[in-house]
Amino acid sequence: MPAYHRLYVLLSEHIRDGVYPAGELLPSENDLVQTYGYSRVTVRHALQRLADDGTVRKHKGQGTVVVADPAGRPGPDRLRGPVDDLVARGIRLTSTELQWGIVTPTPQAREVLGLKAAERCLLIRRVRQFDGAPVSYSSIYLPEAIGARLDHKQAGNRLILEMLEETPHRPQVTEHTLTATVADGEVATSLRLPVGSPVLRMRGTAFDSRGRAVYFQESLYHPAKYEYAVRLTRGKGGPSPRWRPTGAP
Repeated sequence: MPAYHRLYVLLSEHIRDGVYPAGELLPSENDLVQTYGYSRVTVRHALQRLADDGTVRKHKGQGTVVVADPAGRPGPDRLRGPVDDLVARGIRLTSTELQWGIVTPTPQAREVLGLKAAERCLLIRRVRQFDGAPVSYSSIYLPEAIGARLDHKQAGNRLILEMLEETPHRPQVTEHTLTATVADGEVATSLRLPVGSPVLRMRGTAFDSRGRAVYFQESLYHPAKYEYAVRLTRGKGGPSPRWRPTGAP
């Protein structure tokens, strides 16, 4: 990842965490060079990126002031939680469809969905946006017979899991794993990141009432616009605490 982008991400994190509060000046270029060990050119490039996305505003002769957005209003926190939870909370996400069609599944999708060697699947590829900025790049795989039950014309911005609720293959259980990876060319372009930038990768599988995997999704999230949070509740009984996600039995 380019050095300027590493510094840009780091400064963005510090601004969101309140290390550099809105309305206050960022450290000078000289101070940033000394603090982070980057060249002056790298520092200037990172500051320009912050200015381009409205996080800071440069004032000639005064310095660089932290702002929340181009209008200077306090902005929202980064998005948290699975996309279906965000939609349920009333957060307005839009989507751009990149692909909807029958394909040969990836080896992982084939294994997760329990497909035979000759079986194919429906692939739905989307980019989700919030306030016009890309948040996630998702690839969703469904067994071909199940995917045939979805009406492409009615999809729009709807969640695919929501559409599955209207079929005999209603999801009953979902599992998620969260890891880190880097953005390749297509993902980087879609999320407006330099190639090789770190991204969050969430893989999710949905199972029907018979325990059959009916849905597999891999989503890559812009690290500056999304974070995953889980609330745990301490269980009762036993000498040691047992922590479970809130609402779990």
